[in-house]
Amino acid sequence: ELRTRRAASAARLAQLAARLHALRHTLLQVVARQEARAGAGAALSAAEEATRARLQELASQLAAPPLYNGRLNELLCAVRLQRSASAGMTHERYQLDPDAQEDVKQFLTLQQRGMAHLLDTARKDLAALNTIAEGMAQLVRG
Repeated sequence: ELRTRRAASAARLAQLAARLHALRHTLLQVVARQEARAGAGAALSAAEEATRARLQELASQLAAPPLYNGRLNELLCAVRLQRSASAGMTHERYQLDPDAQEDVKQFLTLQQRGMAHLLDTARKDLAALNTIAEGMAQLVRG
């Protein structure tokens, strides 16, 4: 009889533990929904505002015309002029002063770094948006 009571008590305890776990889970879902609804339409936090400002700054820098566009056009014209002047020759040679070569190299390196940074930022933003979308989908389903 003692063993039966003990087994019944253990079973009842397991049922209550499972119910407590389910209630905690339900409470967590309710709190998450309330947090999501409370945040909708609210002002951005300081960190979110700083991130938005930084992204706008990067977008404006990328939209601005490149600083070295004029210099590159001059170099292109010089190369074309030399090509047309030496059209009668069998082999062509282009000479670009070392300073101009260094300027072009620095400009292209700067552009490449900027594009890599932009791609990295876009990938991180896309991952964050996917996480947000998954969370919202779970809240809607929940």
